[in-house]
Amino acid sequence: MAVSVKRILFVLSLCLLTGIAQAQSLPNANKQEVKSGLSFSERWAFKTNVAEWIATIPNVTVAFDLSPSQYNHSVLQLGLKYNWNTYHKYPPDFVLDLFDIRPEFRWYYRHKPIKKDSEHKGLSRLINTERKKPKFWRAYYFGVYADYATFSFKPGSLGRQGSAVGVGISYGWEAPLYNYKSGVVDFELGFSAGLVFMKYDGYRLDRNTYSYVVDPAHSHDWHIKPYPVISEIRAVFSWRKKSVKDKYSKYDPSDTYYSEQLKVIKGYFKTKTEYDIGLKEENRMPESLDSSYVNGYKRYIKEELNKRIKQVEEHPSLNDSHKKKLKSKLVSVSKSMVRKFESDVKEELSSRRKAESEKVKEPNQQETDKVKDEKKAEAEKLKAEKEKLKAEKRQAAEKAKAEKKAAKEAKKNKNKEKKQVVKETEEGN
Repeated sequence: MAVSVKRILFVLSLCLLTGIAQAQSLPNANKQEVKSGLSFSERWAFKTNVAEWIATIPNVTVAFDLSPSQYNHSVLQLGLKYNWNTYHKYPPDFVLDLFDIRPEFRWYYRHKPIKKDSEHKGLSRLINTERKKPKFWRAYYFGVYADYATFSFKPGSLGRQGSAVGVGISYGWEAPLYNYKSGVVDFELGFSAGLVFMKYDGYRLDRNTYSYVVDPAHSHDWHIKPYPVISEIRAVFSWRKKSVKDKYSKYDPSDTYYSEQLKVIKGYFKTKTEYDIGLKEENRMPESLDSSYVNGYKRYIKEELNKRIKQVEEHPSLNDSHKKKLKSKLVSVSKSMVRKFESDVKEELSSRRKAESEKVKEPNQQETDKVKDEKKAEAEKLKAEKEKLKAEKRQAAEKAKAEKKAAKEAKKNKNKEKKQVVKETEEGN
């Protein structure tokens, strides 16, 4: 397994070096950007980690910027550490042997002034690039790495010798340190941490034979460490022809112009209303629509699109990537404007037909309303007559009832008087 990992890392290293060699030509690069950016030699950096030299581990790292632009943020680097089987007359008690090869990709960025009232804290501070007092001379970076190592460590009576494969992330910053006539020295602080897949044999020093013997009780086959491991602490001196203070800039004028163009690109094409205003009155949307009106707008859009694409291709402030995106956006917006134009035409035609239909219906509607009003008046008249008859009948019934009641009362009084007369007569006898 160790051999296959070595082969994989060897192939990755070859690919990295091949890519660096091919990047010298850059057939599709913007010529103005290359001219005003970095030369091929200014894209290299040669580094060594002082912290590992103090631990008697010789090391060297080669880094290469992936773009000649001073606004580039992407860097590939390849590191090598070698301190193996140094000569000793007798086997030493302390052993520190290491071979490590490490390809790494880094993304550089710079801090900018904070826009909020409160400063970011904790993890937010680490990730966010805003600061109250940004250190503009520093270039910060995040990275991802993979490495393969063989090691033999013996700090005490027990040693371990084996192989390891690791993947993880890197973080740190670089700043200018000293300028020479032919180059500069930059200083870097940072660390790397990640997961490790490893195997090793435990061993001890047998003082009777002055040789190392394997200790099976402290040996371990391939396994993953159950926790992240700090794989590197960096205090690095870097030699370059162009310092980090002149590279990895935050703002690219091409980005600014590209962003501005994206905001106004829709205004390049006239809407239906604007298009009609620009036409002579007899050429505006006819009463009975024909294809020449819509085709005329399509021709206008095509001419405007070709003109804008030509302006984009000839603009000196745009790189190839931005030109490609803007041209694609122009095509997309022009198509959407044609669809919107056709939709507006259909809507206006529908509105016209509806108005004409309403105009035809208006006289008929007036007649219908007149008939309805007459019928309504007649119905109200009949209703009033019915109410009047009902009232008359009610009054007659009430009058008859009152007369009947009065007759009944009169009869009752008459009978009462008759009884009184009879009673008085009887009393007189």
